[in-house]
Amino acid sequence: MKNPVNLVKNALRGIKTYWNKPGEGRHLSIKEIVCFGGGGLGLYFITGIVTSFITAQQIPEIYNIDVLHGVLILIISSSIGLFAQTFFGKLLHSTRRTKWGKYKPYLLFLAPVLGVFAIAATWLPQ
Repeated sequence: MKNPVNLVKNALRGIKTYWNKPGEGRHLSIKEIVCFGGGGLGLYFITGIVTSFITAQQIPEIYNIDVLHGVLILIISSSIGLFAQTFFGKLLHSTRRTKWGKYKPYLLFLAPVLGVFAIAATWLPQ
């Protein structure tokens, strides 16, 4: 078993070495990766919060229900989405290659189904 102290020292040495210049066969330095990742995370956080607030306010107005129920619907759907993304990510990753490739069957057969669900999700009752 490798010494954990040496592993940490090697990792820190690698970060120091490749902080400003990309490694062999890489296009981005570690600094650029951290900046792009932080910027994307910040942008996703802002749009996610704004979308959540708008959704939580619109659900009660559209369906004539109590305001608290709109928030509960949003929390429950987000929680289900958290577990569903994990499940489907594992499913996609563990799929064996077919004659069409690894991901094409999902794109070919699930895209129409998801399209129907997307239309149904945006349908507003009159």
